[in-house]
Amino acid sequence: LFSVSRVTVREAFVKLSMMGIVDIRQGDGTFVKKVSPESFMKPLLPMIILDKKNLADIYVARLAIESKTAELAALNSTDQDISDLNDIMKLMENAYKLNDFEQYHINDFNFHLMIAKVGKNTILYKILEIIQDLLNYSIIAASEETSFLEISIKLHKLIIDAITNRDPDKAVEYMVSHLSGGLN
Repeated sequence: LFSVSRVTVREAFVKLSMMGIVDIRQGDGTFVKKVSPESFMKPLLPMIILDKKNLADIYVARLAIESKTAELAALNSTDQDISDLNDIMKLMENAYKLNDFEQYHINDFNFHLMIAKVGKNTILYKILEIIQDLLNYSIIAASEETSFLEISIKLHKLIIDAITNRDPDKAVEYMVSHLSGGLN
């Protein structure tokens, strides 16, 4: 039909499999996987993470995206949204007190993702979802010291306060201050 050999089609399927788009099952056939934006980012992770300049680029992207999500959260949040942010903050504090840094980092990421959700901009939310692995790596890379985590907790609380007070300028200021700590 397409005037190509079976070898060419097979090679194309292998490439699609490496990209996570299809699943090749020996003896059963080739099946299309549920494709999400994340599946296109995963193959890029090793290349991005291994380059120090890329880590700095991740922070610049985070500054741009998350300063806007903080602003939108201050403008669009509901009382329930603020309650959800406070719940995540409590989980972060508990994990910190228990020296469970893995759980702390998970909650930290969920906090930032919740701010994007509270901002009610689906595109910004989706971008943060897509680069989840990159953000998790950058959060962990930036927060190896206990003193950093203490400052991080204080800034997270200030961000919540700004959102609660419907102060988009302060929300942006505290988010930028928080994320800029990771650039050092």
